[in-house]
Amino acid sequence: MAILGATGTNAFTSNDATVYVNEIPSNQLENYLEISAERFRKPIFRLFHTELETVYEEKNMYDDQDDSKLWERFDRAMFKKHEYGRSIVGETEHLKSPSITSIKRYFEERYVPNNMAICLAGDFDPDVAIKLIDKYFGSFVAKDINPYNPPIEDKIKNPETVEVLGPDAEQMMLGFRFPGVNSKEADLLTMTDMILTNGKAGLIDLNLIQDQKVLGASSFAYKRPDYSEHLFMGRPKQGQSLEEVKNLLLSQIDLLKKGEFSDWILGAIINDLKLNQIQALESNNSRVSTCYGSFINGTSWESIVNKIDRLSKITKQDIIDFVNKNYNNNYVVAYKRTGVDPVVNKIKKPHITPLEINREQKSDMFKKIETQKPLPLEPVFLDFAKDVDKFNTKGNIEVLYNKNVENKLFTLYYVFDMGANHNKKLEMAINYLSYLGTSKYTPTQIKQEFF
Repeated sequence: MAILGATGTNAFTSNDATVYVNEIPSNQLENYLEISAERFRKPIFRLFHTELETVYEEKNMYDDQDDSKLWERFDRAMFKKHEYGRSIVGETEHLKSPSITSIKRYFEERYVPNNMAICLAGDFDPDVAIKLIDKYFGSFVAKDINPYNPPIEDKIKNPETVEVLGPDAEQMMLGFRFPGVNSKEADLLTMTDMILTNGKAGLIDLNLIQDQKVLGASSFAYKRPDYSEHLFMGRPKQGQSLEEVKNLLLSQIDLLKKGEFSDWILGAIINDLKLNQIQALESNNSRVSTCYGSFINGTSWESIVNKIDRLSKITKQDIIDFVNKNYNNNYVVAYKRTGVDPVVNKIKKPHITPLEINREQKSDMFKKIETQKPLPLEPVFLDFAKDVDKFNTKGNIEVLYNKNVENKLFTLYYVFDMGANHNKKLEMAINYLSYLGTSKYTPTQIKQEFF
């Protein structure tokens, strides 16, 4: 991959998928597809035991981190039946007795074309790309796959509390459970969450953070194929209990139940979502993640394209009814308190013999790819004198300007030829601005106006 000029060669695992990622030069698409097809055609798991050592280290690292322990114990309380309640890295008991036979069987059953998506975004001819994909992946044989039938979780009827001890600063998280990403509830969840936190004018943003009633607070909608969650996070001020933070967060939900939020906020949220979508689609990374998100979540492309239009039809009364029906005593709350965790769940690594790898020997395939000379790239260079307009304002302030021909967004920067090296207080003063108003607006009003 390195000799192709590829960057970001990596993979990641979520609850619902494993994703292999690369950024490659556009003139190396065929080589990339040939290598990728060979990677998944018949891999040799010669690095199984050395990779196992890495997984052991990763598991022990997570078990040492207060944040990771908080999430893991919260998930187990939220999902007592579903796999979402289990660690992605694996349970300790599973990792103690790994099986190369199970690994091979898993590969044979799951790494098949009818369980796979190839997602591309970038500067290429789609007709050519399809022919190349067919050339290198067309011989892969589909197999029947045992479907995963997700277990149905019991309803949460009363608040459930879990606690974690550790040396880090105290924090808490609270969550409500909902149907999966393709449900009607998921759309209502999106809008509800944005009314509470949108980074500027949400109820939590203004009432808790702007008014400095807590050290930190946020919420987000976590939507997955089988279940979604509305999660709330909070950090206490000095002398404040985690229970007080929890109650402050719940009080913001109570405001929604009473309809005590501005009518204009729904339209502003839609505009904000449009803005975020346009900005995201400027990036190949975001484009391709939207594609594989559609595949992983089983969401039709039509549903993705029409999402903002659907959200724009949600009314204030819809939100009030949704919150009154779904946000009651049906939550899980986890407290991370300062202390010594009595649960020590370390994996003792067995002796693993280092594996010597011959990095000098080259296969015939490697030699072929190494000696190929792809068509040269034709970069377009910026001509600063021609491509950037320059003029001065009446006050003799220099303005550099370039028209955005990609979309309808604009970005404006004010550049001052001074910084923290000139005045050590400047950085603190800039951060302080977000808590200030003007002669015309209170701090809360100005945040609402900007949003």
